[in-house]
Amino acid sequence: MLLGMIAGPPSDQACIDLVYAAPQSQALQKRIESRQWQVVLKHAAEIGLGSREYQLRVLPAD
Repeated sequence: MLLGMIAGPPSDQACIDLVYAAPQSQALQKRIESRQWQVVLKHAAEIGLGSREYQLRVLPAD
């Protein structure tokens, strides 16, 4: 089983990157692109609402 969580200020960028890396996600990609996500995330970072940089970590299962 694969379980994931994306949290924190750069979570929007990480979600976008995961969608673009996912197979068969063209329909969602088209919806995302229609909403000018690049402009929104760039502006959010410029005004201090987080960063577009992130690091994915694999946590051990308990």
